[in-house]
Amino acid sequence: VLTAGAQTGQVDGRLAFVLDGIDDVVRVDAGASLLPRRAVTVSAWISPSAFERERFLISHGSWQQRYKISLTPDGVPRWSVRTESGVVDLDAPTAVALNEWTHVAATFDGTVMRLYVGFEEVASTEHPGLLPTVDLPLLIGQMLPGQPDYNFAGAIADVSVFNVALTADEIRTRTVVTSLAEPAPTRTLRAYPSPARSAVTIEAGVVQGRVEVFDLLGRRVALLADGIVAARLTWSAREASGVYLIVVTSGETVARTTVIVL
Repeated sequence: VLTAGAQTGQVDGRLAFVLDGIDDVVRVDAGASLLPRRAVTVSAWISPSAFERERFLISHGSWQQRYKISLTPDGVPRWSVRTESGVVDLDAPTAVALNEWTHVAATFDGTVMRLYVGFEEVASTEHPGLLPTVDLPLLIGQMLPGQPDYNFAGAIADVSVFNVALTADEIRTRTVVTSLAEPAPTRTLRAYPSPARSAVTIEAGVVQGRVEVFDLLGRRVALLADGIVAARLTWSAREASGVYLIVVTSGETVARTTVIVL
C-alpha cells in the first residue's frame, strides 16, 4: 500500500517506488508469511537522492523489535537485527553512491548476519538467536508506522523477502528481475501445464543461459540447462506436491514463473 505521496515511476530504466524522504512510505500489511524466526533474507535495488541523516530502506519492527536495513548519515548500508541476545548493527565498509542504482541485501541464519552490496559479501558477524515476532507491517522507506524522522529519499525497486538465508549466487539469481524497463529476452518464458501431475514443459525464451527449478524454501530441485538452452525443456516434476519456481538466467537478465505440482 502506497501512502502519503509515495508513487511508482521510471527511474533510470527501472520501475520503482519513488519516495520523498518526508512522509512517503510503502506498507506491506502484517501476516504470518513475514514472520520467519530462524532465517531471513532482505534485498532491494536502491537509488538514494539524499543522506544527511539515517535513512531506512526496509524495516520490520526496526532495530527495536526485529530488523531493518538503513543507510547511515554517510550513506553506508547498515543491517540491524534483534534477537533474545540483543541488537547487533553490521555496517558495510563503504558508502553507496547518490542517484545511482545499487543492489543491497542482508541475511540472518540464526547464527550469522551477512551484508551484501552489488551481490558481493562485504561484512559479516556472529549473532545467535531467533527473530522476535511482531504485529507490525513491513515498511519500505520508513522506520516504524507513523515515525517519519528517518524516511528514505530516492527510489527503491525489486524489494524481496525470503524465509531462508540465501547465498550471494542465490541472491543474484532470485532477486534481480522485475523492474527493468526494457523488454527482456526471457519475456516469453512459459511453463505448462499448471497444475501438473507429472512432466512440465518449459519454453525458456532464450538460446543460452541457465534454467533452474526451486521450491518455496529456496532449495534448487533441478538444473535443466546451463549453457545452450533447447527450445523446449522437460522437468519430470517428481517432487512433493506444491508450488515451484522456474528461474531462467541469461546474462544479467532473469525471468521467473511458477508451476503447481499436484
